[in-house]
Amino acid sequence: MLKGKKMQSSGKFSFRQVLVILQYSISIALIIATITANNQMNFMAEKPLGFNNENMLVIPVESNQVKDHYDAFKPAYWKPCC
Repeated sequence: MLKGKKMQSSGKFSFRQVLVILQYSISIALIIATITANNQMNFMAEKPLGFNNENMLVIPVESNQVKDHYDAFKPAYWKPCC
C-alpha cells in the first residue's frame, strides 16, 4: 500500500509475491544443495579406499632422472614382500 491506496496488479500475482516466492525457492534449493554436498563429503571420508595404505611407498617424481630411468627403477620395488 502506498499512502492508503491499494496497488492494483494486472495478473494473479503481484511482482512482490513473485519475488518472495523466488527468494524462498532459491533458499530451499541452496539448503538442499548444502545437505547433498555434506552427505557426499561424509560418504567420501568414510568409504574404504580399497587398498591397504599402511605399506605404501611414495616417491616424488620431481626430477627427470627418475622419469628417464623408470624401467630400471620399477622392478626393484615391485617385488612381492614375502
